[in-house]
Amino acid sequence: MGILHSFVALPFLLALPLLFAAARWGGRRCRAAARRADAALLDTLFSATDTLIVMIDRQGRLARMNRAAEAFTGCRLEEVRAPFAWRRFLPPEQRQAVEAVFAKAVRGDVVHRFENEWVRPDGTRRLFDWTNNIIRDEAGQMLYLVTIGTDVTDRTLLSTRLRLFSNAVEQVPLAVLITDLDGRIDYANPFVRTVSGYAMEELAGRPAAMLGNGGPQPADLWPALRAGRIWSGDFLNRRKEGGSYWLATTIFPVTDEAGGLTHFVSIGEDVTQRKQSQAALAEAHAQLEAVLDNTPVGIAIIALDRTLLRVNRTFAETFGLPQEGAAGLSTRLFYASEAEFEALGRAAYPQVAAGRTFTTQVPMRRQDDGRNITVTLAARLINEAAPALGVVWSAEDITERLAAERRLAQANEDLAQFAYVASHDLRQPLRMVSSYVALIERHLGEGIDADLKTFITYARDGAKRMDALILGLLDYSRTGRDANPWQDVNLAEVVAQCLHDLQMAVNESGAEVRVAEGLPHVAGDAIELARLFQNLIGNALKYHRPGCPPRIGIDWEEDADGWRVAVRDHGIGIDPGQRERVFGIFQRLVTQEQYEGTGIGLAVCKKIAEHHGGRIWVEPAPGEGCRFVVSFPRMAARAG
Repeated sequence: MGILHSFVALPFLLALPLLFAAARWGGRRCRAAARRADAALLDTLFSATDTLIVMIDRQGRLARMNRAAEAFTGCRLEEVRAPFAWRRFLPPEQRQAVEAVFAKAVRGDVVHRFENEWVRPDGTRRLFDWTNNIIRDEAGQMLYLVTIGTDVTDRTLLSTRLRLFSNAVEQVPLAVLITDLDGRIDYANPFVRTVSGYAMEELAGRPAAMLGNGGPQPADLWPALRAGRIWSGDFLNRRKEGGSYWLATTIFPVTDEAGGLTHFVSIGEDVTQRKQSQAALAEAHAQLEAVLDNTPVGIAIIALDRTLLRVNRTFAETFGLPQEGAAGLSTRLFYASEAEFEALGRAAYPQVAAGRTFTTQVPMRRQDDGRNITVTLAARLINEAAPALGVVWSAEDITERLAAERRLAQANEDLAQFAYVASHDLRQPLRMVSSYVALIERHLGEGIDADLKTFITYARDGAKRMDALILGLLDYSRTGRDANPWQDVNLAEVVAQCLHDLQMAVNESGAEVRVAEGLPHVAGDAIELARLFQNLIGNALKYHRPGCPPRIGIDWEEDADGWRVAVRDHGIGIDPGQRERVFGIFQRLVTQEQYEGTGIGLAVCKKIAEHHGGRIWVEPAPGEGCRFVVSFPRMAARAG
């Protein structure tokens, strides 16, 4: 693992030839003096270095160990002279491997470099890079294994950290750029290359500004960096193949040991989706603001202490407030008295606190002119899980509408009274006309000529038709106004009763009537519904083609909104351009000579349908004839 060891060990390595010469010098006459000189030299070399140096003989005994080794192990040489006593300095799991290195050395096979850990007395471990050499005897056998150990723990840790840092920078999902002091790119991690579409060779040495969208750089960027300060901001960049992306970027200055600037490191997060979401949110917020300010209903957000947090334009106009100055005002301003303010709070709070919508109609007061208004008020918590967000109010000024409704109700009452009185008063002279016409006819007796008899017939028929029109008008004016209680009405029973009442007309015309099973039940006025179907069935019996007996079908279907009940005939039909006009009052599409009638029946049907929350229209029937369809909303209907 280690590559370099301490230069302090270099003198000892240079001295190894002297050691080898000393081993061969034993036969010379100055052997004793040489040994003393060698020993002195070895002592000097052993003491002059912080590198660990040990000598092990063939039996595995420590022959020498320098002061650095003694200091590291906490043992003197005399304490560890026993064979293989040095094993105590090794971690248990590494002893076998080290002993194998020693065994090879004994056989003359030197493992010149290896790494292993040594253990301090306190149990801490340090990693050493060992360089091994053998001192041999004249026969070439190993006398000593000399091993020099350099502590590479810190260096290895630093190397590991550098690799970890390199892997992190290469793999982190952030854009990392390293530039020189002029902003030219020295390094770009894979994320930069992926998001920009440029290869490293296209980026190296180029200005980092090439990644931008071509616009000017922030004015405070370079002054901050050249002053050694950190800069943060957002960059809109452009990809090589087109398209743009946003980076939320922080740029750090890098300094040397003397504090001088050497490089800049840029770290950027891709916030394109966040920017897009923020833009979409801002657009939605602007749209919501526009909707709130243009809605015809007053909207306000009220704090729990009943002060205004925010109001829309309609709310401000409704209560005579400045929209921008409404925040912080108490809603107490809108009430005529403290008692009314407290009473509404007591009524509203339990429902609002329970997550329900509180609605009421309450008198309030405008702030600009003090005028009293009537407001339909609805209140609900914005978020039940976060009541502190407040309550949303909707307030609609219904003062004019209530006044209009009162005027309309009075007008309708007056109109109904007028229609009733007029009908009653008009019928009296009509009866008198009919009576005197009959008296004239009876007085003239058989001597009446043909022309006069025709005139009398016209007068009698006109009075009769006028009476029918007045009765029809009276019937129309009463439709929808009778105080009959609504009930569950079985339309199958209503249709059956209508057919029973029309049985004579059915028999005389030879009509064929088919009624589908399971007609629905609806909530409504049974009398009005009977008039509705009696008019529709009666028209189908009346307006049949001459010489062709009526064929009438009554069916129904369910749709998304409720129920549709249809009366289909095989009669004379209705021109497509007249399908709306046919429901107008006194509107007749055929002459009196062809078919008798007042032109009120279908107008009454339309009024009854609308009174029950539905509508009526006419469709062409398959073949000939027409199909009158009446819709009933689901809220007022259930299956039969």
